[in-house]
Amino acid sequence: MDITVYTSALNAVGIIDAFDSLLWHDKYTDIGSVELVVKMSDTNLSLLQTDRFLAIPYSNIYMVIETIELKSDIENGDKLIVRGRPTVSILDRRIIWSQTNLTGSFQTAIQTLLNESIISPTDTDRRISNFQFLTSTNSAIVAASLVREQFYGENLLEVIKELCYARDFGFRVYIDPIGPKIMPNGDMELWSDASTLLNWIKNPVGTTTREPTIKYAGTYSLKQYNAGAYSATYQSFTALIPGRAYILSGWMKASGGPVNINIVNASWGLVQSIGVADGETAFKTLTFIANGTETIIYTYTNTGVTGYFDSVSLEPIGNYFTFSLYNGVDRSFNQLTNSQVVFSPEFDNLLESDYIESVAAAKTVTLVAGEGDGSNMKTISVAGPGGALTGLSRKEAFTDATATSSTTAGGTLTTQQYNDLLTEKGQIALADLGRISSFGADVDATVSFIYGDDFFLGDIVQAQNEYGLEGPMRVSEVTISEDVSGFKMFPTFEMI
Repeated sequence: MDITVYTSALNAVGIIDAFDSLLWHDKYTDIGSVELVVKMSDTNLSLLQTDRFLAIPYSNIYMVIETIELKSDIENGDKLIVRGRPTVSILDRRIIWSQTNLTGSFQTAIQTLLNESIISPTDTDRRISNFQFLTSTNSAIVAASLVREQFYGENLLEVIKELCYARDFGFRVYIDPIGPKIMPNGDMELWSDASTLLNWIKNPVGTTTREPTIKYAGTYSLKQYNAGAYSATYQSFTALIPGRAYILSGWMKASGGPVNINIVNASWGLVQSIGVADGETAFKTLTFIANGTETIIYTYTNTGVTGYFDSVSLEPIGNYFTFSLYNGVDRSFNQLTNSQVVFSPEFDNLLESDYIESVAAAKTVTLVAGEGDGSNMKTISVAGPGGALTGLSRKEAFTDATATSSTTAGGTLTTQQYNDLLTEKGQIALADLGRISSFGADVDATVSFIYGDDFFLGDIVQAQNEYGLEGPMRVSEVTISEDVSGFKMFPTFEMI
């Protein structure tokens, strides 16, 4: 495996292709980590510097180098040990500088925190110019709301982590092109009728139809066929920036011969192409440099060939840190919309498992203390999702929210508004004090179901072991490691 090293300006400066060990953790609602051990050399010491970034092919998240340790060893040779965290740890460099009151849309609240601390703060010294917020269209995230919250002086990363954890949302910062994807309806979802794909132009020859069954994502794909000649559907772009690199990507399935997604110039001369062979199904990408003239992107199937196309995307390559909220896809037996993913000894893809259930730190109710002193202190009782319970089953906690003020820039909060603030503090505290149920597994991610193709971090999959423990489980963590014993990739599941 190659490890690419980037500068703080996100320019690639080198590749590490020889190392003693790599341990890479990606996490869904928490902060991951990386540890890389390499032989000490002038080249490695020059390349691996703090605040540089590491990237590997098996993760879409970069890691920030935060610690470098030089360890002398007479017998085995000197080692350079590099440790770091994901790019989302950039948020750890900011606090919530002034009193911030939030209510309403959850996603808007998160964006407000980032705007005021990183993207467009009043103090321009706090701004990170190449940081942007990507609005999620996930229905659960769009519908999520905050009753009322208040922050002042807290660490930005910890606040966002706690808010997302309480709602079971993932969050990440990844390296993304500047601006949004620029191909309208590349997901093939918008049709005026069963044969007319919006935003695309169909060549006079060939048949174009809406395909609801054979697809990559969403509801539909594009199906093309012509028994007597070729078939093509295209979009034209005249505003691509000359000299800028762009990524073209798309999913294809071929039957009867190869199919392609082509890039051509204004005269329809071929510039570059991606495609799949007869019987092949794949998601392909390519990078090209815009030349300043008209660029045409079109799907192509030859005579007598049936082609399926989905998730076609054109986007510029830039150097932006992009924050996004995300919610894993349900691939368990509880649904029939998405392809199901199962890990079980019966599928020969569950090699080892380690189930842990703990109530050691679990609490069912918390007393939240707000502003005031002694008998004048404002308090409220907040119960967990299963209720406060009674007797032996009741487990109590205390939440200190004395820094939460009823006095804001917009005026004094009503009693109900202030109680809403304390309730939210209590709910966030109880989210960290629940029953722990984890299902660690060593799975074979190269057969049956492949990580990065069939399932992803945060997805809900079906897992079962030889003792009958079975059910939908969240992919809460993925560990990628490589050392002298070989390459391993194994997820940790969390029962839901």
